[in-house]
Amino acid sequence: MRHKRKQEKTDKYSQFLTKDGIYQPIGNPKLLPKLPPNIYTINANMAGEINFAVKDVITSKYIELPTMVTASVISDIETFWKKETKDKFDKFGLVYKRGTIMHGDPGTGKTCTVFKVISSVVEMGGIAIYNPEPWCFSEAIKILHSIQGETPVVCVFEEFDRYCGSADFLSLLDGDLQVPSIYYLATTNHIDRVPNSIKNRPSRFARVIKVDKPDEAARSTYISSFLKELNDIELRIWVDHTQGMVLDQVKDMIIGVECFGETLESARSKAITTVPMENEKEEELFDNFDDFNGN
Repeated sequence: MRHKRKQEKTDKYSQFLTKDGIYQPIGNPKLLPKLPPNIYTINANMAGEINFAVKDVITSKYIELPTMVTASVISDIETFWKKETKDKFDKFGLVYKRGTIMHGDPGTGKTCTVFKVISSVVEMGGIAIYNPEPWCFSEAIKILHSIQGETPVVCVFEEFDRYCGSADFLSLLDGDLQVPSIYYLATTNHIDRVPNSIKNRPSRFARVIKVDKPDEAARSTYISSFLKELNDIELRIWVDHTQGMVLDQVKDMIIGVECFGETLESARSKAITTVPMENEKEEELFDNFDDFNGN
């Protein structure tokens, strides 16, 4: 049995990759001229060599909510990536980069907005990098730019207040590690933990946007996406009973009523006594990002 497992492993190799006098057995890799549009994480091996890995974002359901924040961020990114915008940056000798911070209570839909923005970037042929280590990102983008410098890149830092004490993070924003042709999108549940030197410095983040609790339209869309059989009156009752709640609480009410047989009033009473934990993510999106692309 041991021999068989060893044989199965060595059968994967068909040639050698050589670099600096070192020979590594490899299979038959597929060579691509460019990194395809998608969401990626960045990793480095023990030798410091960079690789890009497609990120599968797990979810039970993707729901696009009607929010002005999403539209505003997408519009800003689209304007940033226009050739005439880059030409103006170059004209004034400015580093071609821009950033937006989104902040708000846990469960308000920041992650939902992030992945809607990311999907739009991928649709326009861009690449999204998710939660990289700053030094690793800086090196990876230099590589990416050397291969496909024209590709739009958005870098997402979720719960980015954890990076704020990092010298590498500050250097990435406008120090030795900074790279051009980047749009940064950062989120936090705790804007008070973000130093003024970051949130009040437009050269680091030009826009700081608060994501409020979902309004009636957003709650109506969210609820009806699950409870499709509701008539207008029933939907109105649900919307009224979820006033002032974040999406996590609304989802918990739906689960309580539909899965555990609770009354709407009972589910509401339980939901309003819960407060989302600070490290909980909002709605995770897509079972697999390929699903979004229809693959």
